[in-house]
Amino acid sequence: MRDETARELADLQARIAERIATAEREDVRAYSAALSAGWSADELRKIGFAEPDKKARTRRRSTRKPASSSAPAAADDASSEPSTEG
Repeated sequence: MRDETARELADLQARIAERIATAEREDVRAYSAALSAGWSADELRKIGFAEPDKKARTRRRSTRKPASSSAPAAADDASSEPSTEG
């Protein structure tokens, strides 16, 4: 009985966490859409639409390094290490 209740509790907590995450994502999207439409953060705050706690994460663009130059270097490092077995 106790295991069944614990499973139900865990399932309920997971569903609640997912609903909260979904609501937070929608809040961020709505806030970003309002900013894109020309509203200022001050205007949104005045009408009760505060800036969301979690902002949408944007990935930084980085330059890609050629895979061929890093792979042999890693292989050389691994082969040059002395063996501790023996």
